[in-house]
Amino acid sequence: MPRLQQIRDNLTDRLREAREQGWLGEVDAVEASLAAADQKLAAMRQLAAADAVDLGMPGIRRDAGRASPESRTTAPEPAAPGQDGDLDPTRLPRQATP
Repeated sequence: MPRLQQIRDNLTDRLREAREQGWLGEVDAVEASLAAADQKLAAMRQLAAADAVDLGMPGIRRDAGRASPESRTTAPEPAAPGQDGDLDPTRLPRQATP
C-alpha cells in the first residue's frame, strides 16, 4: 500500500503542474489515473480492515521428498499370474445376463 500511496502523491503533483501549465489533455489523463488510484487504495484499505484467517504453518516432515534407500535400488516384483492385480479374463467373475 505504501507504493500505491507514493504513486497517488506523484499523480497529485503532476495534476497541479498540468493545471499550472494549462495542459488540458494532461489534466484529463492525470485525473483519470488519480481516480483509479483512489479506488484501488480504498479497496486495499477495505481488504486490510477485514478479519484475516490464520491458516497456521504447515508441519514439515523429515522424510518429505526423500525416497528410502531400498526404493532407489530395487524395482517392484511383477505380480505372478493369479495374484491380486491379475486381469486374466478367465478369472473375472461372470455377470448375470438379463
